[in-house]
Amino acid sequence: MPHGARPGCEARGGQGQGLVEFIAVLPILLLLLAGLVETVALANDYLRLQATVREGARFGSHATVPATGAGAEQIRDLVLSQLEAKKMARLDPEQDILVIFARLDSQGRERIKRWQYPPASAACPSVLTSAELLARAGHYRDSTALVAVEVCLNHEQLLGLPIVSDLLPDPIPLHIHMVMPRTQP
Repeated sequence: MPHGARPGCEARGGQGQGLVEFIAVLPILLLLLAGLVETVALANDYLRLQATVREGARFGSHATVPATGAGAEQIRDLVLSQLEAKKMARLDPEQDILVIFARLDSQGRERIKRWQYPPASAACPSVLTSAELLARAGHYRDSTALVAVEVCLNHEQLLGLPIVSDLLPDPIPLHIHMVMPRTQP
């Protein structure tokens, strides 16, 4: 112990230093925690949306669903009801849920005909080109028809903290699609 120091002063000085270090690190820890919360919420929305789109494509793959605008409406209604049940219905079903029916040309596997409901939209443009659908049709050897469901959803940040909003866009656009073969009657 240095000359003139009182006993117990070292212990109090050490506690104060720990508090100062904790206060210095706290903003970084809070930023990491906020980022973790936003990432988990985004992943949760992505997985729930993916399951919903898969269910819509599975429903549309049955021969009982007509490959027309009426069939697309049935698929959109199913997807929308699933999203509402999951409390995710933050979209416009007329623009943000696309249904594509495609059929291989009767001449062979070189061309594909496609019908999209609704037609092309600036709010949710289709990422599935005819070439992509033709490539996917090659994976399903027994089927000459496909159904594709695409959904665009904007994931809004939960916390909306300014620092996190500067790092990530708000809202974060999610675009999920699923393609399945259609059974023939």
